[in-house]
Amino acid sequence: MSRRILVIISCLSLSAVPIKGAETQKTSQLLSHARERMADGSLDEAIQMMESALETAPAEDCKAIVEQLRKTYQVAIHQSRQAGHHDIADQYAQNLKLIDSVAGTGEPAEPPTTTIDATNRAIGSSPEVTAGIAVPKAAGKSDLAEPQALPEPGEVPPIATEEPRRPLASAPASTVSKLPEPQASANEPASKVRQFDIAEADDAFRARKYADAGHVYQQLLDSGSLPDSRRGHLAYCRAAALVERINKGPADAAEWNAIRQEIDAIQQIQPDFWFAEYLGDLVRERMSRTAGTGAKPSHEVASAGIMERTANQIRSMNPLRKVSR
Repeated sequence: MSRRILVIISCLSLSAVPIKGAETQKTSQLLSHARERMADGSLDEAIQMMESALETAPAEDCKAIVEQLRKTYQVAIHQSRQAGHHDIADQYAQNLKLIDSVAGTGEPAEPPTTTIDATNRAIGSSPEVTAGIAVPKAAGKSDLAEPQALPEPGEVPPIATEEPRRPLASAPASTVSKLPEPQASANEPASKVRQFDIAEADDAFRARKYADAGHVYQQLLDSGSLPDSRRGHLAYCRAAALVERINKGPADAAEWNAIRQEIDAIQQIQPDFWFAEYLGDLVRERMSRTAGTGAKPSHEVASAGIMERTANQIRSMNPLRKVSR
């Protein structure tokens, strides 16, 4: 067991004693820098930064540092396994397990996945991994690094019905407004129409037509008929649309606030959708730094053609990995 992990465990023991007061300014700056390193993909640097800080951090700051360190461990475990660095991933997992055991969270080193990922394993398939999209950079030091790739959604679970699917009406996939609006006839029960709606949304989701799928899933949610097994799919569709909005470069604080409200709404739909929490941290950091430096809106320097590439670049990690709060 490394000396730093022993220090972390000691800090956790100290942080169990209630201490009033906010974290110190030095620790706030440390966490801000660690999130920047995490955002630009320098996970090892972020981890070393926080582990070192715990050796001298005051007791009242330990909890905040350890919580951010846990989140970073979880992302590092997943990315290391994807890259084939299993030894490194195992070490991070061991550190995380020790932290969890002392903190009494009862969570495993690698958080459990939900229905979408479980279905992938059941059918023997694995999500395709390709490059992720980037948020356009603003000029100067006020800009943050690009976020990680939007997670790969995986397959949808089968619909629990023995009735055969009705043929789907053909409709252009480019616009949500052209999706057919199925309605029940006098001789057709509402439950059958609901199953048809779900089948339509699932087909669009498998085809990566997330705007179309999200439109139907949202209608089902608003009517109170969206199954719990599809809440993660709706959260994913709305996150995909949110990444496009970030890529367009919000021009003012009002647009950034609208994006933050959408992140909150996504987390209400699927509380364990960790990518929404990651985007929330990134947006808060960018808003804070932009307000402090008067930087130009990022859309003024957005790279050409980035939106044309978006549809083919929303890929990589499991979207429903839970990040402890």
